[in-house]
Amino acid sequence: MKKNLLFALFVLWLGWPSEAQVRHSFALVSDRPCYENCRKQMEAYAESVSSDGLSAFICAKDWFAPEEVRDSLRSWYENKALAGAVFIGDIPVPMIRKAQHMTSAFKMDEISNPRRDSSVPSDRFYDDFDLRFRFAGRDSIETSFFYYEFAPESAQSISCDIFTGRIRPSAHFQDRYAELSA
Repeated sequence: MKKNLLFALFVLWLGWPSEAQVRHSFALVSDRPCYENCRKQMEAYAESVSSDGLSAFICAKDWFAPEEVRDSLRSWYENKALAGAVFIGDIPVPMIRKAQHMTSAFKMDEISNPRRDSSVPSDRFYDDFDLRFRFAGRDSIETSFFYYEFAPESAQSISCDIFTGRIRPSAHFQDRYAELSA
């Protein structure tokens, strides 16, 4: 009896999670050409994820900048109870500068080394909505790389709101869509 009363008081103090707080959707985020060439496999992937209890949906479009992806993820988080996402194909890659204190092994002088070499590719740009960044440019050679400086006023620790992963074709395979489909 005493345990039940303590549990009830604990739930009242913390509050029972509402439906909006329970994360139950999953996004497959793809570029349009990848989706057009791998549609059947992506739909099978979404169906598999849905059978595991997450409501999966596919969003395929021509993504021009990481902010577009991040804004979509944040909107889905707020309106569709997004738990996570997988990026399939050519989704912009945030290259973060001035954030080496948040890495475990990457340490390089950002002033004397080239920007591409001294930046950290990180999808924390997408999955931690408390982090703040300042746009610093787009790579002229690897055009899917977008450089951002970690803002000093940002949260200084990582606390992801959603989980993310990437499925990206390698440069060594002849047919990128056959590799993604596999």
